[in-house]
Amino acid sequence: MLILGHRGDRQRFPDNTSEGIASAFERGADGVEIDVYYQPNKGIYLVHPYLHNRKKEYPNLEDVLKKFGNKGLIQIEVKFLEVEGLVLIKKLVDRYKPKDIVLSSSVFPMLKYIKDAFPDRKINLLSSNLIEDWWTEEFGNYFLSSYAKLAGANGIDTGNPGFWTKKRVGWFHKNGFRVSGHLSTDAKEEYQQLLKLGMDTCTADKLDILKWRK
Repeated sequence: MLILGHRGDRQRFPDNTSEGIASAFERGADGVEIDVYYQPNKGIYLVHPYLHNRKKEYPNLEDVLKKFGNKGLIQIEVKFLEVEGLVLIKKLVDRYKPKDIVLSSSVFPMLKYIKDAFPDRKINLLSSNLIEDWWTEEFGNYFLSSYAKLAGANGIDTGNPGFWTKKRVGWFHKNGFRVSGHLSTDAKEEYQQLLKLGMDTCTADKLDILKWRK
């Protein structure tokens, strides 16, 4: 199971910063998850909140790919709704050729355009709000996998506690999907539980979780 620093190393640095990304790799993370936004006059830059300060300077994706593209997996969450922003991401990926990237989004209409721009890349559907509590597991699996196929995604990413079971992970693997979850604490029990499920990747808020690998 690959462990990704969620927005970098959140324990030691602000979210989506070069310092936080560097720290995550230095501490032994297999990769990082970052959030990107787009403005025509600023290009592609790292920020999580939609209602951010448009006058503030944020790290740009080009610098991140240049510095860290060969360090490990870079999971890029697309937060914007403008298709032209994907053209810029494609140019940066083609220029710096990161060894392993995943593109993800909870903006579901964007996934088809992401698939068109990156037909051979890993694409994650961020599915936290798609499953209803009253659905059976069988129907939930059918709905989520069908939705992902329509959107062009080949990975399912949700941090909902209790969503993933060993049976459910096996079902999605059998049907050709990668599965990703989230580690919200650095507790050994949480790490071991997700490890036993057979998850492919997990984002982590607290990279002290890495100590349980030793």
